[in-house]
Amino acid sequence: QGNFLDDETIEKVKEGMTREQVRFVLGDPVLEDSFSKDSWEYIYYLRVGRKQLTYKERLTVYFEDDKVSKLTRHESEKPDV
Repeated sequence: QGNFLDDETIEKVKEGMTREQVRFVLGDPVLEDSFSKDSWEYIYYLRVGRKQLTYKERLTVYFEDDKVSKLTRHESEKPDV
């Protein structure tokens, strides 16, 4: 569920890119903070097999003056398949 984010795709997002450029590369964000329009959240969940092992990844794109200012990435340990 969510936006599948691989390293190659994430590496295409660079500081200074516009919101439209980020949307083209990553797709629509899962969450846009209604209190602060300066960040987008991309969240990806993968549930593996009957064991219900779950891998989660979250990427936050921060904007300043409508341009990317930084990215933060949080990921859980990948399950053994």
